[in-house]
Amino acid sequence: MEEVLGFMEMLTSTYEDYKRLPPNTLKRILKMGGKIAKFFAAEKGSKT
Repeated sequence: MEEVLGFMEMLTSTYEDYKRLPPNTLKRILKMGGKIAKFFAAEKGSKT
């Protein structure tokens, strides 16, 4: 249950950050969504 609470708090914090961004910046971030996920997945898999 604590993990769910932590996740929800992280989402709320991220939303608060994103809602202050200019619309064009937010669009660019959203378009990069899949690329960001792949980047972090690749980073997690590397053992350097």
